[in-house]
Amino acid sequence: MPLYIIAFVGFIEKVGKNKVELEIFNKKKIIIDINLIKIIILSLFSILLLFLIPSLTSAFVLGMTYLIVATVKILKSGEKKIKNILKLFAIPFILTIILLTSITTGPYIAEKILISFKPELDAAGSGWEGINRKIIINSANLFGEAEDMSNAIELFDEGTSEAFISILAHYGWIPSIILVATIILISIKLIINSIKVKDSYGKILIIGISCLFILQSIFNVLQNLNLWIEASFELPFVSYGGTGLIINIMCLALVLSIYRRKDIQIHTNASTEEKNYKITIA
Repeated sequence: MPLYIIAFVGFIEKVGKNKVELEIFNKKKIIIDINLIKIIILSLFSILLLFLIPSLTSAFVLGMTYLIVATVKILKSGEKKIKNILKLFAIPFILTIILLTSITTGPYIAEKILISFKPELDAAGSGWEGINRKIIINSANLFGEAEDMSNAIELFDEGTSEAFISILAHYGWIPSIILVATIILISIKLIINSIKVKDSYGKILIIGISCLFILQSIFNVLQNLNLWIEASFELPFVSYGGTGLIINIMCLALVLSIYRRKDIQIHTNASTEEKNYKITIA
């Protein structure tokens, strides 16, 4: 996902600088932005690949990151902000309506989503983990193991998407609250860092990388508290090691490297940067 974000930011920074004008039958003129087409292709292709893995949570987080980055870019532009934002959210909104419609027609999927919030509806089936989370939440101490561990040792592992509830079960509310506070402070720090960066590309790149950390962290905590749909959202730097940990460290190093050069602003000559072409179809 970080590589997709880097490519996406690179294309979105060049929107409007590489246009093709199509003149059809010497009458109608159509202006096509090449970089905008690249953005659409990259977005759809990358999300589709994650769906095919399948990794629905990654596709969801990446799609939301694309929307946030594009919205920030539009807000930074000087004109037609509301109109462009409405255009941006039109396609995802339509696709979401279609997806929700298909979900509601499938009783099994709709029931599974409902059980994510009310596990008592299927206590002996798919709601069993949610029931055990509730038991841990209700019996957790300030420090140390919860009074009623039930099946927590077998169910919840710190190396999976159940990292937060596992920490709550084994170490108590105080360490869990400290973890949430740390996540919030890191998220605020990342946002502040992006505001201080003067270079436009570096600013938007920090926002894109930060969204990966912030969104995954929020959804993981909510999921572990039975406040979100049952899924495999990971908690960065906590849920897993290996390749995932290395990628997160590299992303954080990239953010810090950009912030280190926050006072540097690269100026480009617009006349040499823009490439406009005219194609006439007789």
